Amino acid sequence: MHRRIGLLFALTLLLSIGGGCSKNTEKPVSYIPAAPSAPSVVTPNTQGANAASGGYESTVTPALETSRLVAAFPDVSAMTGFEADEPRETKNPVPLYDGTRDEYTSIDRTYIRSKGTDQEIRLHLTLSDTRSIPVVTAFEKNFTEFTNTDGYRKRVTVNGTDAWVLYTYDPARSKAGFGGLTMLYRGRFLIQIDGTLGTTEEDLVRVASQFDFTKLQ
Repeated sequence: MHRRIGLLFALTLLLSIGGGCSKNTEKPVSYIPAAPSAPSVVTPNTQGANAASGGYESTVTPALETSRLVAAFPDVSAMTGFEADEPRETKNPVPLYDGTRDEYTSIDRTYIRSKGTDQEIRLHLTLSDTRSIPVVTAFEKNFTEFTNTDGYRKRVTVNGTDAWVLYTYDPARSKAGFGGLTMLYRGRFLIQIDGTLGTTEEDLVRVASQFDFTKLQ
């Protein structure tokens, strides 16, 4: 009898420990992988180095796993009225600071709200691990705010980080217009959102805020 009670206690303890571990296991992610990259050998050279760094010292960080980039995307199941296609991986060639070449990874995914209706909008999201390579991120430093008759660019804050909304008014004034959002998180992870006609600034900021930034640490 005592032995049976002991076995039951051990089984209960094992199940409780196992249950605790399962809560910490991340859900598997799926995506369409990029085609294998063709190998290339480039001898270090000054011209390539200047192109990659712009003359600035830089450190190229190791690439983050693709699965973590995919997992950082907004959870479509928590977005009312939205559906999304399969994430797609792209490998982008880029010059490095020493004049050689490497690549960085981008993930693309399109989110669709009110599909098949007059209110349908599409938001194309791209998340790139630039690995802090200056040639990929330098353009963001040149952004400034402006307003004119066609639209505007303004700086907003998403998850404590500067983000830039570029918006164009609808010439026919039948819908609000369309626009995009760009932000560089931690000086490394480039988020770009492009919305079709009918997308509002609030749509862009809301979707950007739904990225899981904890995956990009």
